[in-house]
Amino acid sequence: MPGRLDSNLRQGNFQEELGVLLLRTFCAVAPVPRTEDVGVDVVATLLERIDNRVLFAKENFLIQLKASSVSHILYEGDSLKWLLSLKIPLFCWKR
Repeated sequence: MPGRLDSNLRQGNFQEELGVLLLRTFCAVAPVPRTEDVGVDVVATLLERIDNRVLFAKENFLIQLKASSVSHILYEGDSLKWLLSLKIPLFCWKR
């Protein structure tokens, strides 16, 4: 219905944006569009500062951002197979 949005979805979107903003202080961040989100919200690369001006790309990792309303994330069955098959480390960040 036009003109409506579930408050939990809005809060979740806000938490996700805040997480991305905080990560940008020490990472190059590529948010995953919601239409492509299959369990990963952000692809990030750690940045190391060299000579006070140059940023050097280091390790890559994936992040799943969750709002504080999510008490835990359970990986079992196909979800666990997916998690174990990842080539890049996945971190879950709950605010």
